[in-house]
Amino acid sequence: CKGSTPYIKKVVDARIPTVLIDRDIPEVDCGKVLLDNFKAGRMAATHLISSGYRKIAMVNYTLGISSMTERELGYRSAMADSGLGEYVSVSYTAYGNAEKDVMDFIADAVARGVEAVIFPTNTISVLGLKAIHDFGIKVPDRLAVICFDNNDSYDLYSPRMTRITQSTKDMAFGAFSMLKDMIENSQSGHSRRLLLEPEMICRESTVAVGETKALSVRTPEFTLADSILLP
Repeated sequence: CKGSTPYIKKVVDARIPTVLIDRDIPEVDCGKVLLDNFKAGRMAATHLISSGYRKIAMVNYTLGISSMTERELGYRSAMADSGLGEYVSVSYTAYGNAEKDVMDFIADAVARGVEAVIFPTNTISVLGLKAIHDFGIKVPDRLAVICFDNNDSYDLYSPRMTRITQSTKDMAFGAFSMLKDMIENSQSGHSRRLLLEPEMICRESTVAVGETKALSVRTPEFTLADSILLP
């Protein structure tokens, strides 16, 4: 968490085997098991852009931790590379004020004509969906949504939510294996690094612009009797 760097350095300097999970401190030389958060943020924005959305916004925490920063940078990168830099919009919230700030973000986004939003954490995702529900906003007709992490409520919400996920099981197993090896070989870490790939689960909250459920239904077969010839 923010402010922990001096304490982590003290532990590492004492040559105690150390592995950071889901948080990077670049100046600390130790083991690290991380999600490719830059790719995750870029993946979310790219998916929305390829689905026809242009005015895409994000709300993020001001916690100053690597995962949140990298996801935002990935979003900004995808927007810039697609020529949509003018539409980049990031609002920030402190952890204790998140519920009110996310409500204000959604109200402002709709008023400004934002077409899609990215919620880069599980907690912000849940607060965002609550705000969308309370305002009666139709997803994705009025606002497309991408969430982060895996939460059972994402499939209970109607429509179901598209999300970027990370395997906490793989992260935990990788961290344990790395630490075990460091202990058995009497090594403190020396920048060992395992970078895990994010995964996207596509659902109805990001249906492509102009696409409707009717388009996914098979068209009935036509016969010759249903046809006419126009000269």
